[in-house]
Amino acid sequence: TLDGLSSLAKGAKRRGQVVDTNIAVFTGASAFFPNPRTFFFGRRTALEAIESYLAGNADRALIVMAAAGAGKSALLAQIAGVEPLSARGCGVLKMAEKIARRIGADDVSPEGVVEALGERTSLTKLVVDCVDEAFDSAKVADWLLQTVAAAPQVRLVIGSQRLAPEQMA
Repeated sequence: TLDGLSSLAKGAKRRGQVVDTNIAVFTGASAFFPNPRTFFFGRRTALEAIESYLAGNADRALIVMAAAGAGKSALLAQIAGVEPLSARGCGVLKMAEKIARRIGADDVSPEGVVEALGERTSLTKLVVDCVDEAFDSAKVADWLLQTVAAAPQVRLVIGSQRLAPEQMA
């Protein structure tokens, strides 16, 4: 019930867990709420680990993997100052276009995006969700993990239900 969900969120807030009513996780329940937003709470440790990775020196991507419905997208949406890009339905070309728009690159080709990322002198934080739902998920994951993440000023977080073991190496 709505009262039960509200009590659960209040209890989480008292325990110091993250509670944000701006994340619509249960969109089907929006008819029961005065406004269509619902609660996000918990996962403080995971959120802190992701934010620490984004602020630090890393030469590899961080992959957030969990089963469908576990809250990966809601968690990634909580990362301060970084709006996730969705790879759902994208091939490498479309993913490159999305990243190019995000970083303000003129050349939207995969090569142009990688070149633009390599020339950046400030830290670029990229969060890409739903990589397993990309049009050609293996190619998109390979491009992100092997090429985009290799740029020196890039911190890349990927959300996915699964990736092949060779992609994570």
